[in-house]
Amino acid sequence: MMQNLETPEMSHEVDPWHMHKADELTHEEHASHVNMHSLLIAFVLIVGFVLLTVFSLTIFFERSVVEVREKVVENTNEYRNGFLPYAEKAKSRISDYSWVDREARTVQVPWDVAARQVVKSYNN
Repeated sequence: MMQNLETPEMSHEVDPWHMHKADELTHEEHASHVNMHSLLIAFVLIVGFVLLTVFSLTIFFERSVVEVREKVVENTNEYRNGFLPYAEKAKSRISDYSWVDREARTVQVPWDVAARQVVKSYNN
């Protein structure tokens, strides 16, 4: 039943590097000598680069988060640059006396004074 009990003959020649006699020296392993000094330098450089990158990205994103929070969430940038000047101008306009038109003799009075005069005119 079993027909091929023997290994067939090989048609190509096998490299002799693995065949040696007991009294011969063994062959040296490839890449068996490693320069530990250069590996240590490479390791330190890689770790330093990674730490510097992480530190830089942390600082960058912390500043970015503050700017975005200021602009979008807290809206302090628009408040400071857009609303405050407008509010100050509006407050001064409703709380000070000023001329609207000198020729027509039209004046602007503070709102509380104007409100009192309107109430007084309705009472008469």
